[in-house]
Amino acid sequence: RNLSKNTLCAYRCDVMGLLNWCNMRKVEVLDDKAVFAYFQYLQDEIELKAKSIRRKYVALKQYFQFINLEKGVTEILVPAYRYVPTPSSLPCV
Repeated sequence: RNLSKNTLCAYRCDVMGLLNWCNMRKVEVLDDKAVFAYFQYLQDEIELKAKSIRRKYVALKQYFQFINLEKGVTEILVPAYRYVPTPSSLPCV
């Protein structure tokens, strides 16, 4: 894909966020349970908004799909994350 420099930077930050969390929590196996726990952490402890969590989810999903295509990894690591409602914003009048 032809992604912008800013998008690639954001994706890199999101992947590094997951890896840093894994190091903090001493996660030895990055499986779907670990990834799900990371999203729970973002939601419950960091209290990120739904849009931010969804963006991180998409970035990680894209990253793992890339690994699958490039390296032949057969296991999908990003679980189907439960729906996080995104509040709609009304325009200011």
